[in-house]
Amino acid sequence: MRASRAIGAALGRALVAALGLAAAAAGAEVRRVEVPLLVPSTFVERTLVEQVFTEPGPTARIVARADPCSEIVLSEPGLRPLGARFLVTARGSAQAGFRLFGSCRRPFGWQGTLEAEQAPRLARGAMAIEFPVVDSWLRDESDWLAIPALWDWVKPEVHPRLEVLRIDLAPLVDELRRSLPLFAAGRDAPALARLVRSLALADVRVEERGLRVQIRFDVDAAPTPSPRPTPETPLTPEEIAAFEARLYEWDAFLTFVIKSAGREALDPALRAALLAVLLDARHEILAALDEPTPAGGDRVRALFVSSWRQLQPALVSLTTGEHGLRFLAFVAAGDALAALDAAGPSFGFEISSDGLRRLARSLAPDTTEDPLHWSDAVDPALRETFGFDAELPSLAPPDAEEVPDAEPDAEEVPDAEASPNPKTPLRPEPTPTPAPGAMRPPAGSVLARLLDRLLPALLDRMVPAAFAAPERLPAPGPHTSELDGYVPRLADLDHYLPSVGTLLRRTATDAFRGARLAAAQRSLFEHLTLATAWQESCWRQYVRRGSQRVPLRSSIGALGLMQVNPRVWRGFYSVDGLSWSIAYNARAGTEILLHYLRDYAIARSEDELGGTDALARASYAAYHGGPRHLRRYREPSRWKRSLVAVDRAFHDKYREVVAGRELGVRACFAG
Repeated sequence: MRASRAIGAALGRALVAALGLAAAAAGAEVRRVEVPLLVPSTFVERTLVEQVFTEPGPTARIVARADPCSEIVLSEPGLRPLGARFLVTARGSAQAGFRLFGSCRRPFGWQGTLEAEQAPRLARGAMAIEFPVVDSWLRDESDWLAIPALWDWVKPEVHPRLEVLRIDLAPLVDELRRSLPLFAAGRDAPALARLVRSLALADVRVEERGLRVQIRFDVDAAPTPSPRPTPETPLTPEEIAAFEARLYEWDAFLTFVIKSAGREALDPALRAALLAVLLDARHEILAALDEPTPAGGDRVRALFVSSWRQLQPALVSLTTGEHGLRFLAFVAAGDALAALDAAGPSFGFEISSDGLRRLARSLAPDTTEDPLHWSDAVDPALRETFGFDAELPSLAPPDAEEVPDAEPDAEEVPDAEASPNPKTPLRPEPTPTPAPGAMRPPAGSVLARLLDRLLPALLDRMVPAAFAAPERLPAPGPHTSELDGYVPRLADLDHYLPSVGTLLRRTATDAFRGARLAAAQRSLFEHLTLATAWQESCWRQYVRRGSQRVPLRSSIGALGLMQVNPRVWRGFYSVDGLSWSIAYNARAGTEILLHYLRDYAIARSEDELGGTDALARASYAAYHGGPRHLRRYREPSRWKRSLVAVDRAFHDKYREVVAGRELGVRACFAG
């Protein structure tokens, strides 16, 4: 009974976090809403064991009151949907007899299976569900002749014992009534009072997945706003800051939820599905940050709906685990919130900070962590949960003053769909002493191309090339390389490009070692790594901005050689490491590529459509756009032309790498 009440309370807290977001406008039309709450069969079965099979084992020992010499002992309980009822089964052993000379004589013995059909119904006058027995029978494994007499003796005792099963949802409804004001601040008080008073259980029925309970409440529907005749005014800086703060809260909330779920997921495919939700959501957050609109509040709501479509099936899979009832509560709340969203804008609700906190803590009620705390620090627990190795060593940035972000110069290869990252300002490296050839005309000008053709040999005779790499690259440390800080000139490329190629191959080999992949896929992964670095950065970690060297950074904040976006991979990698260490950046990018190759492209059999080429193209599409883009390369009609062009450009580079012509990356540097 204690567990069932705790379960009901947990469901109440979680569902409140959803229903509490409903808004009611004063004086509006009152409409009735029914929200389906799915109680899985596993929940009902667990309650059955707790309330009916109370003896050790668990077992149920039932003695006939009219004749204490007859008893039946039930064990191994089970429950499953059967049409409009639940079929309860149990192994049974029984003895029937009579008292003679002060002791029991039991001439009838039986072993077999008890089966009973129980039909759920709403309890009269209570927020509870009852399960009366509508039919029952025994299946014999010994003396079938004893069954009728035995069952006539113990049936009046067995049925009442089974009908003890009861799911009390009063704590859920009480929690809703107490907590709604937390999620309706500023709303019309009379409308809120009507909603609270109207909360009730409307219906209950058995379906294939379990027990479907309809929760009913009344909402004052606000008038649908008419379209604005003029465009919205631009957001003020304060409104943009508030909008971004809400997006950060949503990111933190989703990360907390998915990390909590990932700890419970034993199936690698389920963990991959959970991580896909997080990565896709973060890509959507980047897009929202890039285009804040006056309807900014709705963007967070849209993010919830989009993420919930992916997250809900994964969380349903966790309802049978050790903390399955917590996940059941969370799924119920999310389904209710999604139902309110589907009802249309007239019901109007918002994603509040308090609501998100309460909803997140329903999964981890003992945590002291703030589920909405946003940090770009590496989270070792997050890495471990989703199968990434121990934290990569970080690299401290140069000790220098921060400078404002600037527009990329002609040496950069920006992502046309990206935006600046205000959370992670780049730190410039101390300005080096200019070497001959360092001050040059703008890249791409006629004079620059002429100088690049005529002067390199002369300059190389006079002085060493600025930041030139050695002919043989020494084995890098965990996060340092002779290539750190290197911005190559055309004269340096014969040394620089082979050195970067060596670094990428070595890093791919290191990442592949524990990958649990076939040895034949090693060359595929190496080619994929080289081609991705070519497509993403033209094998560069740094560029020159004025007189300073800074990490290559796209317009959405992706960094360095592998263009790893620290917002998308927040908690997995150090921002400073991605920025200032080419070796760290290479390791991060190869880890991510390996994740997409193994856990998505191979796991989802992309090679069945086109062999290793398809695996490489699928892995890169996901690397570029998130897990949702895995099949983008073979569905060009569904995607923007710019994305289709990116996929084709990558494939061209990949084929060049496979043919041994990876140094064709030199074409990126042509004046």
